[in-house]
Amino acid sequence: MGKMRFSPYPALAVIVALLVVSACSSAAPVAPTATPAASAPAPTKQATSPATQAPASKDSTKGSTGTPKLTSVNFGMIPSITTAPTYVALEKGYFKDQGIDLSIENFPDTVQIMTLVATGKLNFGQVTMGAAAFNSFARKTDMVMIASVNQEPAGHGSLMPLIVRKDLYDSGQIKSVADLKGRKVALNGKGTVLEWAMAKLLEKGRLKPEDVDLTFMPWPDMVTALSNKAMDAGLVGEPLATRAVSSGAGVKLVDDYVPHAQFGTIFVNKVFAKENPQVVRDFLIAFLKSVRELNDGKFKNDPRDMEIIGKYTKVPSDVLKQVAPPYYDPNGHVNKESVLDIQRFMLQRKAVQYTEPLKIEDILDESYLEQALAVVGIVPNR
Repeated sequence: MGKMRFSPYPALAVIVALLVVSACSSAAPVAPTATPAASAPAPTKQATSPATQAPASKDSTKGSTGTPKLTSVNFGMIPSITTAPTYVALEKGYFKDQGIDLSIENFPDTVQIMTLVATGKLNFGQVTMGAAAFNSFARKTDMVMIASVNQEPAGHGSLMPLIVRKDLYDSGQIKSVADLKGRKVALNGKGTVLEWAMAKLLEKGRLKPEDVDLTFMPWPDMVTALSNKAMDAGLVGEPLATRAVSSGAGVKLVDDYVPHAQFGTIFVNKVFAKENPQVVRDFLIAFLKSVRELNDGKFKNDPRDMEIIGKYTKVPSDVLKQVAPPYYDPNGHVNKESVLDIQRFMLQRKAVQYTEPLKIEDILDESYLEQALAVVGIVPNR
């Protein structure tokens, strides 16, 4: 049985209704990006900060029975299908196999996760690259990206498809991205990775963000707005996109606009990593083992995996089976060009607080990942 703790920090409601909210909440405070679950467990005691409790090496510290003690590690995330590898690795004991006693703490957005990783109150966090993340790196805070989580698939199957109003599609008024010109188009947050994704989508119709009436609202509100004709189209996160289609409110128009885009990533506190390099390596060993089991939608054919993902996300199995599965790089490698392209967009839009672009080495340290791959091996590129 895995351990999951709910953050005691003020206003940190547990977000479990959406599958891919982890890919879009990385800006300074904006409109909410997810809907709280119908019922969430009461907060439990906060995990001890690594600033006050430095984990001992599992190879050197022995318990009273002579067996190695587990190193306590905490991990901040937004519950979603994209975080499935961590849930499965936790429940199946992969972290314990590596000497790690993992606690999961849930948050409503990645800005708070980044803040706690940078200050050492969280060891690890799953974060998306947006204006807030780039600003943090520019300030040289004590955090660094170490591995990829979810990326957009190479072809169809985006977890944030473009949904257009069904009546507009059926009447022929919107049949392509170019038809969005002048239309009211919704996005769930400003300064986020999805603002960059929207720009990429509009490029398919030779449009710019200024060519549409861009409005910001949470995903659940988008489904309502499609139904009552208050908006014309929007990037809607799954499973709400599937529900919008099944309810007759919208039609999926595009789901392949940002192939290989880097959305979810793993951050670690720099001080913790420097003091516990083997723990960081071992964390990634457990994570990669789970990624390889789940990738390409294989989890849909494994009742145990479906049970675990449903337990943590509160998404019913019948919905999980309908939604396009996330794609994970099996070797955990970050799409560096995608990260830098997101930064270029943020600089062009003046969404960040600096003017000279950061180098990828200012953001990413894959040395721990390479050590983990030396143990688990490298999966050949397809």
